[in-house]
Amino acid sequence: MARPNLYFKVHTEDGGWDLYRLPSGSSKPVPLHLDLRPEDGPASSLVEFKGDIYYTARTQEHGTELSRLPAGSHTPVLIDINKGPGGPEPDLFGSVPRYFTQFDGHLFFTAFTDDLGTKVYRIAPGSETPTLIGTPDSPTVGITRLQVFDDRLYFGAETEEHGAEFFRLDPGSTIPTALDLTPGPEGSLPGTTTLTELDGQFYFAGRRGDVGNELMRFSPGSEVATAIDIEPGPDGSFPNEITAFRNAVYFRADTEQHGSELYRLTNGSSTPTRIDIEPGADGSIPADFTAFKGHLYFVAETAAHGRELYRLSPGSKKPVLIDINRGQESSNPSDLTVMGGHLYFTATTEEHGRELYRLSSAYGRPKLIDIDRGPESSDPLGLTASGRNLYFSATTEERGTDLYSLRAGSGSPKPVDLDGAEFIGFPAGYFTL
Repeated sequence: MARPNLYFKVHTEDGGWDLYRLPSGSSKPVPLHLDLRPEDGPASSLVEFKGDIYYTARTQEHGTELSRLPAGSHTPVLIDINKGPGGPEPDLFGSVPRYFTQFDGHLFFTAFTDDLGTKVYRIAPGSETPTLIGTPDSPTVGITRLQVFDDRLYFGAETEEHGAEFFRLDPGSTIPTALDLTPGPEGSLPGTTTLTELDGQFYFAGRRGDVGNELMRFSPGSEVATAIDIEPGPDGSFPNEITAFRNAVYFRADTEQHGSELYRLTNGSSTPTRIDIEPGADGSIPADFTAFKGHLYFVAETAAHGRELYRLSPGSKKPVLIDINRGQESSNPSDLTVMGGHLYFTATTEEHGRELYRLSSAYGRPKLIDIDRGPESSDPLGLTASGRNLYFSATTEERGTDLYSLRAGSGSPKPVDLDGAEFIGFPAGYFTL
């Protein structure tokens, strides 16, 4: 099996942009010479499909549109979906393609046109002509990203008849089916939400008049969603960050009595367990749920320790504090990333500033990887795993902002030489060519 390549954007000497590829196992990035001008935006939303690279970029003439870079070529092909600049701000609009998802041998995505609004499209390998999914009067899309489960494509959309609901597209079809989980024009989706699958059941943050915004569950083929009512009454608990781990879903929910706290719902149960990290009405606001070596890691906040890292064993109600910045001050861990049997993240201390950390054992202490030694921060950004390497941007007084590579288990990140190009931002994505 081919190993993934790293793609990232750089700001070139003439003020324009280019896209670089770093082949797996190599330390020498290769420019693709896309020749994006200074007045244009950088390539973003990269995806590899059947050997070609698809990406979005903004130009003065067309706004933000889709481009295809054929395998082995340096000349991208514009796929102008919203003909002309379009939109209220020509230099910023276009069709703004999003949510690239491979399904049924095609690349699916959403895009905007002045006459149809935002719709789902698909494009065949090598083609430059997207096909509309549904009909011109099909639902306007803009509620969720596209997701594939059990060889079916799901997305959220809004219609006058159903309100905001999930839709399902079967292989070979171009007509989506509405899953009217909350009958009537109100719909079951309160806003941007996604589906989380666990053992054949779908969970999502939904809305229903009698319970408000709560955790919902349904089975494929079902026409009714079951509400998990955490905050009784019509207000709801506004569940968020729904994450499947082992035989349960974990999520954050907000109640008047306990504030924003962690909950666990075992598969098949309708009674969630509250894991109260900060007793009282303030709550701990848990986030960034990440599975690592049989435990669930996350970030939460208490008055005694600030915002720190925690570890929770399956079935337990007692998270273990991993206090990086000891005392009441927060270390604010973020970018939790698993790579090569290690958990990497960034955190802040008074002694070292904001730096990279590695956790190698479920019961060990995080190890500091101090890129800019001393109290100044290197501020690592965009942690992205590829094979047994971690890539990220970091800043030092000596070198400025660079792209770095860190081998799994190593404590010595190495800057990636770009032959004088100025590095901007962080890696745009990894995929296999």
